[in-house]
Amino acid sequence: ARNGRKGNVASWLLLLVSTAEILYRSNRFAEAAEVYGKASRQAGILGHTAEAFDLGFTRGAVLTQAERYTDASDVFRTLALQHPSHARAAEAHVMSAFTRGRVLAAQPTPENQQAYRQVLEEHLGRFAASDTSGEAHWLLGRLEESQGRYSEAVAHYGRIALEHPRVHASHEAVGRCYDAWMREARQADQSTEAILTEATRFYQQVFRESRQGRTDTALRIRSAAGVRLARLWLSAIPPRYREAERVLERLLAGSHAAATNTSAQDPRATSLREARQL
Repeated sequence: ARNGRKGNVASWLLLLVSTAEILYRSNRFAEAAEVYGKASRQAGILGHTAEAFDLGFTRGAVLTQAERYTDASDVFRTLALQHPSHARAAEAHVMSAFTRGRVLAAQPTPENQQAYRQVLEEHLGRFAASDTSGEAHWLLGRLEESQGRYSEAVAHYGRIALEHPRVHASHEAVGRCYDAWMREARQADQSTEAILTEATRFYQQVFRESRQGRTDTALRIRSAAGVRLARLWLSAIPPRYREAERVLERLLAGSHAAATNTSAQDPRATSLREARQL
């Protein structure tokens, strides 16, 4: 009798999945998502954890396609927290952040902003070792930058690894943050000393980390970092020529060998030419 009941449950699961697929192909996304949810629960009853997760993930994806972003975010987050050891748990959780971000974009209220921030911070707390943590740092950096919290934004952008696809964009964002921060301080007749100190500390860390690798990415980032730091010193009131010169001397000395073997089209050479023209 027990085997018969399990067989009935398994047959019901197959029927649910088939029904969900038909609804999806008919563009009846909301109904398809509901049936995928039922199928996920049935798979859980059968003890098919991996299948339950996959069906739940599909439900979240369909809800996203139906633009039911709040529901999708809740589904992805629940999946990740209920199955933290699953290979796609971090992916599900970062999808929760993405869809929560879509809610915020549509309705930029303080409540939605806080919910978005919380899921991103939760991601860094629970999935810090995952590759998806770089994406969470990127999204938090953008959020902080949009609110003029430049120090916090730089802290997140700076945590994005050299190997991450967004590493160049993140360093561009850091430069943008320091430029805006300096501009606002000057307009308010405030000292820029603390900003310059923090920027120097940040870029020195970039120099140390990028020096460990001889990849093209590391060389490009090190060259661009030196140029940006020198420009910050030159934008001070009054301009700090000696500090800028020291940065450029250090940059050019360390990059001379790379520059002599680079073509005119190489971004490293471009960065070095910019440095010499400052």
